[in-house]
Amino acid sequence: MSEPLVFAVWQPILTDHMVHTLLELRHVSNAQMSIYVCKYEDHIRKGQGWTVVDTPSIKQEMLPTSRGIRYILEILRKHRSSIHLFGSPFEQPIMMLALLLASLRGFQVYLISEPYSPISDGYFDDRKETLDWIKGKLRPIIYHVYGLILRKRIAGVFAISPRAVSQYQRIGIPTGKVFPFGYFVPVEFGKRIKPTIVEPANASLRMIFVGSLIRRKGLMKLIDSVRSLRDQGISISLDAYGPGNPDVFPFDDSFIRYAGVIPFGGAQEVIARYDLLVLPSNYDGWGVVVNEAIMSGTPVVCSDKVGAGAIIKQHGCGIVFDDSNNKTLTEALKELALDRAQLAAMKQSALETRAVLSPIVAGQYILDSINSSRDQCDRPPCPWYSV
Repeated sequence: MSEPLVFAVWQPILTDHMVHTLLELRHVSNAQMSIYVCKYEDHIRKGQGWTVVDTPSIKQEMLPTSRGIRYILEILRKHRSSIHLFGSPFEQPIMMLALLLASLRGFQVYLISEPYSPISDGYFDDRKETLDWIKGKLRPIIYHVYGLILRKRIAGVFAISPRAVSQYQRIGIPTGKVFPFGYFVPVEFGKRIKPTIVEPANASLRMIFVGSLIRRKGLMKLIDSVRSLRDQGISISLDAYGPGNPDVFPFDDSFIRYAGVIPFGGAQEVIARYDLLVLPSNYDGWGVVVNEAIMSGTPVVCSDKVGAGAIIKQHGCGIVFDDSNNKTLTEALKELALDRAQLAAMKQSALETRAVLSPIVAGQYILDSINSSRDQCDRPPCPWYSV
C-alpha cells in the first residue's frame, strides 16, 4: 500500500486565483497539505479590493524574514518526502532560495508559474517607468539562468498559458515536464451586487471592462475603438470598472463611463449584466477576469497578449484579436455589434465551457499530471487549450 501524499505549497501570497484549486487538489488526493506564504496580504492588492483568503481547513504559515534560511531548512527537513509546489516562484527572494535548496536536494519540485512579462509596462501601476524598463530587460536573463539550474532537477512545471509553456521550453525544461495550466475560480452568483449606474437606453452592444486603470490593460485603445464605432453610427457602450485614477481617461458619463470598483467576489454577478467583456491588455500572464466572464456566461473579446485567450480560441466563446494591428479590435467589436446571432452562439459556448474551468477539474489535472510523472505513464490531456 503506497504512502499517502503530502504537499508543501509555497506561495508569495495565497490569492483567490489559486486557493480553490489547492483545496480541490487536497480533496481529490486525500493528501495532507501545508501552505507557506511570504505574507498574508499585500497593500497594492488590498488597495485594488482584494481580501485575505480564508483557508480554515489548511493552515497557512508565514515565512519569517528574520531567520529565513534557517527556517526554510527546517521546513525542508520536515518535508523530505513531500511534493513541493512553488507558485509564482520568482516573485520573492526567499521563495527563490527555498526553490533552489529544495531542487538541489533532489526533492519532488513542481512550479506553478505564469510567463514572464516581455514588456516594460508596470504590472500594478505606471509610476516606476525606469525600474519597470530594467525589470523587463532582466526577466529573460533571470529565467534563463534558473532554467540552467532547474531543468534537470525539477519534476515539472504547471505553465499558466501557452506563452508560459513556450518560455519554459525555451529555457531548457523538457517538453514532457511542462504541463499546460491556468488559473481557476468557482461560479459565484447570488452576491446581489446593486448596479451603480443606469444602462444606456439605446446601446445595442453593452460592453464591460474590468481591470486596473493602468497602461498595461490597454483601456485607452478600447475607448478609441468605441469612439470610432459610435462615429460610424454603431450603437455601442462601454462601462469600465477597476481601481486607479479615472481622470486620466476620457470618460464621458454617457456611453463611455467609469463605474467604480466591483466588490471582491462580485465580478461574475456584474459581468453577467453585459453582452460582452473586453480585455485589450498589452500583456496579461493569464487574466482571471476572462474566467469570471465565462463563468457568468458572457462572451469575451481579448488581445492575443492575454494568456486566457487560449480558452477563447479553443472553445469559441469570444474573439481574440491581433494586438499588433490597431484596427482589429475595432473590427471585432463591430462584427459582434452587427451580428447578434454570432454573439448568442458565443454566449452558449461560454455557458458550455464554464464546467471545464472549474477548480475541481484543475485539482484533478494536477494530481493526474503528478501521478503520470511518478509512474512514468502517459500524461493527461490538457482540458482547457491546445499548445
